[in-house]
Amino acid sequence: MGTVWEMAVWSRERPRALWALDGAFQEVARLERLMSRFLPESQVSQLARAAGQATVPIDPDLYTLLAQAQQVAAVSDGAFDVTMGPLVALWARADLTGVLPGPAEIRFAKSLVDYRASVLDADGPTAVLQHAGMSLDLGAIGKGFAVDRAVERLQAAGYTQGWVNAGGNVRFLGSWDRAVPVRDPKYPDRAFVRLIVEEGALATSANYERGWKISGQRYGHLLDPRTGWPADSGCLSVTVCAPTAALADALSTACFVLGPERSWLLCAVFPKVEALWYMKDNNADQMQLVITPGINGRVHDLPALQEEPIHADVSLA
Repeated sequence: MGTVWEMAVWSRERPRALWALDGAFQEVARLERLMSRFLPESQVSQLARAAGQATVPIDPDLYTLLAQAQQVAAVSDGAFDVTMGPLVALWARADLTGVLPGPAEIRFAKSLVDYRASVLDADGPTAVLQHAGMSLDLGAIGKGFAVDRAVERLQAAGYTQGWVNAGGNVRFLGSWDRAVPVRDPKYPDRAFVRLIVEEGALATSANYERGWKISGQRYGHLLDPRTGWPADSGCLSVTVCAPTAALADALSTACFVLGPERSWLLCAVFPKVEALWYMKDNNADQMQLVITPGINGRVHDLPALQEEPIHADVSLA
């Protein structure tokens, strides 16, 4: 899935724990074979080839994921949309050619982005993309969904303490007694604050690790489906805490696209969801920290900001 996966459980029986962790990794690999747009045999690729022509039988897990994606798309008014495949492909081509997409190209790609044209049917289950040229990109929810499934596999094996981390999409088994460092978006190899997380999951969306360089200018990889351009909400990064990793993953993207003023109510729609935004300040050297009320008291400054490294086991990306 284009990132580093880490899993851990508390156990007194190492062989049994390794067996359970191996099963969780196998589950992640199975889901990648379903969801990856880079694999021709995946069901996501099959849906793209059949777009505008035919309904495709899909795995129940893919159906569940797409149903969750549609819910977030609806409540975010399309700020999150997994039918963004044509836009992602357009900007990826621009990165390769070094030529910025023209207005007509963006309008055409954007015309193929509409979560309402992705129709699901629980009988089967099946899915269809209604217009030729449509395609899915699950990069903003797929890793989180796979994290949830890995956690469920570990729980089914009897483990109640541990964590699964997919490049910053983190979910904990049981309670957690450590603070999680959140990266400084201006200095990503350092932590800016620590966030107390007692349970559930968290995910961070930011542009400091990925993006496109076109004609000498860098563009962030987080696109606004409504404009077809990289998101320009003033956000440097957004961290979302939620009961599940899939929800945290999807909402962190939506909150980045919308910014805090417009996504504050979005977080309130879902129980036990909190968010933390780093925003650009009028002073280019400063950042503004915005947090939802429920996270107040759980964000702690670091005593030695520039000297605090990120540890791989809890890093966010």
